[in-house]
Amino acid sequence: MTMDMSVYKTPSLWFALALPALARVFVECLFYGAGAVPPAAQTLSIAACSLVIAYMMWPMLWRNTLLDPHKIGAWSLLTSVTVSLLIMVLTPAGAWLSLALPLAGGVLVMCVLLGTLTLFLSRIVNLPEPSAHRVVLSTLILACTGPLWLGALAGVLASRVFTDLVIALSPVGYLTSLIDYDVLRSDWFYTRIPLGGMRYDYPNPVISTMLCCGLSVLMLGVSMMRGHCFAVKDDTRFTTF
Repeated sequence: MTMDMSVYKTPSLWFALALPALARVFVECLFYGAGAVPPAAQTLSIAACSLVIAYMMWPMLWRNTLLDPHKIGAWSLLTSVTVSLLIMVLTPAGAWLSLALPLAGGVLVMCVLLGTLTLFLSRIVNLPEPSAHRVVLSTLILACTGPLWLGALAGVLASRVFTDLVIALSPVGYLTSLIDYDVLRSDWFYTRIPLGGMRYDYPNPVISTMLCCGLSVLMLGVSMMRGHCFAVKDDTRFTTF
């Protein structure tokens, strides 16, 4: 029994140790050679990098157990706490309420959304969990980098509705709205992509949070109902036999 518990806990332990280290390395590489980096830009980078890395290292892939809401909740909470602690270590105490807590909450919401989407694809679309993970990971990376590779198209269309949609669909845009920081008009984005010189609005953080939570609850409810139906059918067959 002790061996089984140690095998079960090992992926979570490695995840908790590797996530802050990798996030810190990614952020250092991101701002390599830059001058004074604003605290908002640094904390936003920590949150966004941690979100992608946390889902990339999805610890449930290393366990021979079925994915369930409890594991999604534990992983989401662990990622959120790690992000908040990392931001608190790297920023002054005066910025904790305005930066660390909102971004930790945003990461928690996004993790729950990613986890329930993976569960939904696994149970409803009948994708194997590794395949569902790869689909969601690819979608996450494309959404996070959307303002970069869709910036040129937004500049050509010159449509504020399209520009707002690109920002709203990006997890980075959602996290940015939580701390009221205009990242697209920072020096790096302003000089490299057209969005920095266009008119746009970030999504309302309250509405975005409610939509993400509502979608998560909907997908979780459908997934659990589907799993319950399969369990009832299997029990019926066994009892009849």
